[in-house]
Amino acid sequence: MRTGRLPGLLAPLALVLAFGPVAAAQEGPPPIDCGPGDGREQLTTQGFAFEFDAPMTGGNTAASDADTTGTVWANRTATFPFENNFAPHVGATLKATLSWANNPHDFDLYVRDDESGGIIAGSENFNQTDPTGEELTVDVAHCQDISILVRNWVGGPAVPLKLNVAVTPSEQLLACAEGDPAPGCAGKTAGQAPDFVPDNRARLFFGGSRPGMVAAALRYAYATGGAGEPPMHQALVSQRPTAGVPNSQTRLVHGNYDFGPDSPFFPYFETRLAAPVTVSGPIHVLAWLSSRTMVPTDKLWFDLHIDGALVKRVEVTNIGAGPKPVLVTFDGYDATEAMESVTVGITSPRAYDAPPTDASYAEWTLFYDSVQYQSRVTFPFPQCLAGTAAACPPA
Repeated sequence: MRTGRLPGLLAPLALVLAFGPVAAAQEGPPPIDCGPGDGREQLTTQGFAFEFDAPMTGGNTAASDADTTGTVWANRTATFPFENNFAPHVGATLKATLSWANNPHDFDLYVRDDESGGIIAGSENFNQTDPTGEELTVDVAHCQDISILVRNWVGGPAVPLKLNVAVTPSEQLLACAEGDPAPGCAGKTAGQAPDFVPDNRARLFFGGSRPGMVAAALRYAYATGGAGEPPMHQALVSQRPTAGVPNSQTRLVHGNYDFGPDSPFFPYFETRLAAPVTVSGPIHVLAWLSSRTMVPTDKLWFDLHIDGALVKRVEVTNIGAGPKPVLVTFDGYDATEAMESVTVGITSPRAYDAPPTDASYAEWTLFYDSVQYQSRVTFPFPQCLAGTAAACPPA
């Protein structure tokens, strides 16, 4: 164990590592169809490779300064959430490595089972004396939801990191049932292994300034944030964020409705499609939010606008004091018309609550455009968005 760590942070991790990986009990063969999911990216037998700046929030506070809630730890950790899609294999062995060119820096690498929340593998070399980086190996199952975590222990924010995940599939194969509707089982007889079905969903991230918008004209009177107070009207971008320091936007819930994209007070992220396309399935949004003043019953609304018209609104509550991922699913709307643009915004409801709380004086912060706060939108249609090479299917 590395010296100098806080016992309050180490104890839960040590217990999980001592008892080994979290094993999911199953009766019969594992499922082939992973279900609707939550919009996360799929980890396949092709593995995953990514280069990015070390995660770091503003300031140079040491990770050991974290309180018992682990707030600083969370802020200094890049999170990569995956749904394992190893079809036709029952499971696989992951070998994850984290490397960088220059020392002295110190980073840690973990794999978390997201259903239980437990760490199932970790690498915590003391890199200032062991410059070989971090490496771990762990067995995981098909359809298991995991996150790969890269924690900055004592490293600079500009250190380029390389994360590589190699996947070695197990020998045991999944088996289709007779007439199985699961993906990859069409035309298969009972007992045959399914074919691999790629994940064709489109994925965009909360990114930079919307082209053509004037930042100064759109700044809200109470807005604060990094990167020179970024404007509230932003773009959805195809490139996964690589920056180690996040952008943020803080504003008051001012006790009135925000009326949508025509209002300069409505914070939103938008993309235009390369060609019109219809939706056949849910649109998932993952956003990182915090509030120092909102109580659990105070609420925000996530709004989905298609071609400028509001088609769905989802209420969000329980926004915590530290940056926290909020998952929103837009489903059950009429999507028969072809769409040309998609806008995801956050609306302040009319918020005159009875004492002891008055949400009209609350504030909330959105974090985005960094490796530790990968706010994103997952679309059910194939890669046919603006800025991508593939063409849209016929509307």
